[in-house]
Amino acid sequence: MTILPAQPALLDRWNARRSEPGLLEALRADPATRVLLVHEGRARVTGGALVLVGPDDVPSDAAWALLGARADETPVLLAAVAEQAEDTDWEGGQWAGVREAATSLDAESAELLTSGVALAAWIRDAPFCPRCGATTELRAAGWSRCCTGCGREHFPRTDPAVIVAIASRDGERLLLGANALWKGGCSPASPVSSRRASRSSRACIARSRRRPACV
Repeated sequence: MTILPAQPALLDRWNARRSEPGLLEALRADPATRVLLVHEGRARVTGGALVLVGPDDVPSDAAWALLGARADETPVLLAAVAEQAEDTDWEGGQWAGVREAATSLDAESAELLTSGVALAAWIRDAPFCPRCGATTELRAAGWSRCCTGCGREHFPRTDPAVIVAIASRDGERLLLGANALWKGGCSPASPVSSRRASRSSRACIARSRRRPACV
């Protein structure tokens, strides 16, 4: 069995900037931006490292999304490329999936790979609205889709959730929370965090403490 590294989130996801107008276009025009190519659940890997290319090296039919910024603040984009990508004479590395490559990568690269593979699958495999069947448009730098028919918004949140029990050091108190919109109509509950691609259980616990509990 392949044991994948479980680490706190290392990438700055730029959540607050995803809806910024023209963000993807600006990053694609910046030669300093790095791009992770993903095809059929695989990315280019060489010598225990991900192969990241420049925006100009990406095929024209790629679907784009923002993965975030690395520790050195270099922005990284995802390019979900089409089927013929394997026939292209790429320089450096070979195509490898998460199970083949993640254990040989450093924690930051492993997070990039798992995030990129999961997001690319959603971008490529879910172009239509599950409610009305109309086509959808990518929004929020690739992290949401808006239906052109019914206007419904969809998100790539198909990963399991983690219910977190946050107790005091003496074990006598348990943190509970309630949504203000419930207006007292529901009992308080333990915090819940979605375990998105590349988000470890440890990162879920830390996120539940910070958002929305702020403790």
